[in-house]
Amino acid sequence: MSIYEWISLSLLCFFGAISPGPSLIVILNSAINYGKKASLFACIGHGLGIFIYAFTVTIILKNLYTEYENIILIIRILGSAFLIYLGIKLIIKKNNSNFTTKKNGENFINGFLISVLNPKVIFFFLSVFGQFVNKENSILLNFKMALIAAFIDIFVYVSFVMIIFYVFKIENFLKFIYSINLVSGIFLIILGVLLLMIKIY
Repeated sequence: MSIYEWISLSLLCFFGAISPGPSLIVILNSAINYGKKASLFACIGHGLGIFIYAFTVTIILKNLYTEYENIILIIRILGSAFLIYLGIKLIIKKNNSNFTTKKNGENFINGFLISVLNPKVIFFFLSVFGQFVNKENSILLNFKMALIAAFIDIFVYVSFVMIIFYVFKIENFLKFIYSINLVSGIFLIILGVLLLMIKIY
């Protein structure tokens, strides 16, 4: 791949990462509810999920897309259910502004699952990597492409976390933690239900 293609790929991944969605809500809520360290674990978990999806797409693009239709449908349903679960969890969460490092593992898993169970991610990479992947690509080249996508994803979400803590000041968000959790939870539940209805009907 040429330098131009690498830059183009990086920019596409960057703009894909900064677009608002369930992942951003989960990462920011990790920061507000559990602190900076826990939210960084969530960012890393999300990046790992992105890497797995991106690398998988490079393999899928060498095969017929129709062979993976049933798998994608299952991922969509699981993703919807996970959004609803996260929404309910946010709504019933007690108002507690004391950060704890005991939730690092849980936030890592949440970050990982919100990316892995989001079918839009795989379609995004199918459309993006479709411009760069061909049957001549080596496994190493595809690995590097997926790694670039993961690093950019982690960079973007870590940047969001740093902005929350050092620009807007986390203390300002803690004053409205219950309202933030309630609104975020309701949004995730509605989104999950709508996506589930679309898949079923």
